[in-house]
Amino acid sequence: MVRASQNLNNYEGRLANLASRYGEQHQKMLAAQAERQKFEDQLQHELLAFGARLEERIKTLRADLKRQQARIKEAEDRVNNLDQEYLEYEKLKLARSTALGRFEGMTEEEASTNYARAVTPGNSLGFNQVLLLAFVFLVSFMLMAILMIVRASRVRSAA
Repeated sequence: MVRASQNLNNYEGRLANLASRYGEQHQKMLAAQAERQKFEDQLQHELLAFGARLEERIKTLRADLKRQQARIKEAEDRVNNLDQEYLEYEKLKLARSTALGRFEGMTEEEASTNYARAVTPGNSLGFNQVLLLAFVFLVSFMLMAILMIVRASRVRSAA
């Protein structure tokens, strides 16, 4: 591209010299103008090729930019997740230190009372177990009553 531009500039000076010496219609002048046109066409072709290479490079750079922006977004998300995890960790540390402070200030009797409240004895039934037992009892009682009614109706119908 630079070479074609230099050749064109050289021919501009030569054309001016030939035009003053021979005139516009002389054969040497016409040949020089044709050669100048050839250099202009060559320059135009090189400029178009350069523009196409630039456009391709721009497309490549834009694609790279999008990939880098996606990576930045992923990194930001990871940082936000780590920040949330760190905050949760700090909350748990605070809760632990609070619990340890409460435990260290307790007497033996308070500690055993709290332990007894937290852990149910092994031989006692929980609320769900009692509820299930009551449900089974009611269902069996209803089935027994239904069977008695069916037997009574069969005895009446047989008699």
